[in-house]
Amino acid sequence: MAATTRSGLGTTPPRLDNLHQRERVPQSKPTVNTRKVRPTYSGRTQNRAKSNLIFRSGKGRPCPVCNRQKNSSCSWGDDLILCFKGDSHRPPEGLKIGDTITINREQWAFVADNVGFAGLSSCFKPHNGRARKHIPSYQQKRNINVARSLVQEVLDDIERALAVLEFESAPPDELAESFRLIDLAHAKSESLGSKLYRVKEQHLREAFLSKKKELVYQKKDADHFRTYYLGMTL
Repeated sequence: MAATTRSGLGTTPPRLDNLHQRERVPQSKPTVNTRKVRPTYSGRTQNRAKSNLIFRSGKGRPCPVCNRQKNSSCSWGDDLILCFKGDSHRPPEGLKIGDTITINREQWAFVADNVGFAGLSSCFKPHNGRARKHIPSYQQKRNINVARSLVQEVLDDIERALAVLEFESAPPDELAESFRLIDLAHAKSESLGSKLYRVKEQHLREAFLSKKKELVYQKKDADHFRTYYLGMTL
């Protein structure tokens, strides 16, 4: 006679995964933000973490330090500026390592000199709180005043050289004096060198550069006249 069993003891219990049917949710892939960040004037971007762009000076894109636009000698990014020391554009004179300059209301520290590809650039980085403020010393102020006086003196010499009589119609003594004034002004303008960039007044620097360009043509005309019309050896 078959043995009887209690209800349910002889049956197989249902599988747990059949009782709890869980919906599987696919894992989402991480999204990558490919939106480009538009840089501001100084090259510092609106979102530093997303920008690794490097900018170069050019037309409509001036260097934040020296305002160079005529070529691509200066370059900068979010946390670095390399300002090329050229003839017409260069960093402020008298800076020492640790001094700061203000660019778009932000402080940048002068951290290295004679760096870059040609070894002729000054390096600036964002001020981190340890750099000292650039305050011109008495000697620096005196050098600036001397440079300003010298530039004005050379400008006066150039004006006199440009105001001479026409070579063909000038008497011999006037002609000799004209050549002397032209040679003197040209020599002084060439020897001015870096002293020009100690002058803070931009209008004075621009006036000098403009007059110097006229003087160069005047000097060429004088040399040509002396060589081909007077038979002089220069």
